Amino acid sequence: MDVVNIEGLLQPDNPFIRLNFRDNVVVARVPLSAGSSVQFESAEIPIRQAVGAGHKVAVETIRAGETVFKYGEEIGRAGADIEAGDLVHVHNLEFDVGERKYEFANTLNDLEGVPLLAADTFLGYPRADGRAGTRNFIAIVGASNCAAYATEQVETQFAGESLDGSGIDGVIAFPHVDGCGQAEGADTQQLRRTLDGLADHPNVAAAVMIGLGCEVNQIGYYTREENRDENGAPRRGFTLQESGGTTAVVMDGAKAVREIIDEVGGRQRVPCPTSKLVVALECGGSDAFSGITSNPSVGYFSDLLVKQGGTVCLAETTEVYGAEHLLTRRAVSREVGERLLEKIEWYKRYV
Repeated sequence: MDVVNIEGLLQPDNPFIRLNFRDNVVVARVPLSAGSSVQFESAEIPIRQAVGAGHKVAVETIRAGETVFKYGEEIGRAGADIEAGDLVHVHNLEFDVGERKYEFANTLNDLEGVPLLAADTFLGYPRADGRAGTRNFIAIVGASNCAAYATEQVETQFAGESLDGSGIDGVIAFPHVDGCGQAEGADTQQLRRTLDGLADHPNVAAAVMIGLGCEVNQIGYYTREENRDENGAPRRGFTLQESGGTTAVVMDGAKAVREIIDEVGGRQRVPCPTSKLVVALECGGSDAFSGITSNPSVGYFSDLLVKQGGTVCLAETTEVYGAEHLLTRRAVSREVGERLLEKIEWYKRYV
């Protein structure tokens, strides 16, 4: 396939994007060559250095130490004098949050600009604890790295098998690298919470736990009666040592999966309110334009879902750092906003 160079083909009437009237930098829509000039908002901007598509260009003089604005918000301070037409990047832009004065819950509203759609539903699986799943999986969860291969082999037993008509969407293994010679403490507790959460996920109809037998993270933690989840999802547990080796535990695990399919596979999808949806947001690989294209789209979707009573989770601390002042304004209360700042302070100490 021929590679086409489109640099010379893109010559829009407006090569810049100003995101907010306060901004003193704009976004280049196309690559710009040093020495060229651009007509922008009744002014001629000389391009002083080569600028790649998606990068920032100053449209006015910004003296060293002055604030650089993009999206109408502070994104840093000028590390040196910046002239109109200069590329604004790490060489002349400093990240400096300074002594910020945080505001709390002062832009919280009912999202007047977001339409309140008619109450909608999705076809899901209601769970006993009131949640609803969008899938009906059987999870094969390893208690430790020692059982990782066995969990994958149980999944493999069903790789070429059609589950159509069974009411089960798939058999999925969750191997990992922890849990064996791990000291009791915060790390082990976090591992247990994580694996317990996988087994208790609303998209999981049932779970099979597999361990070696002598690891720190014992399967008994997950299968004990007092630790059964409110979801009502059955759990089975096996170890390589009790079953008699890898081959035997794989056979035991596969047999348990087939028994579980008979037990819970008859569940049917039914209409569930949109308010039951919980959606996790994940950075799909940022590029120069994602902040002004896909991110606002995802944000608008999030507002639509929240207005329907649903829940959206953003858990990338590094993506939040530096923009926490924007989130505190939309926090539901000062207490919630201050909890976010506590997490940011923890993160700064950690790194």
